[in-house]
Amino acid sequence: MTWRRAHVALALTIAIGTVIHVLLIEGTMETVTKYGLSALVLLAALRIAPRLRPRRR
Repeated sequence: MTWRRAHVALALTIAIGTVIHVLLIEGTMETVTKYGLSALVLLAALRIAPRLRPRRR
């Protein structure tokens, strides 16, 4: 596994973990806002990840 692939996998893991953590916190913001922002973060991460292909030498 190349460093770039590992870095993308780690970034996706961090994004998913962050969303799960945010959803578990209570009392910080409205439920609809929390789910909406979480969905946007996941969509952004999943949209960018396939574009990060290994560079050719």
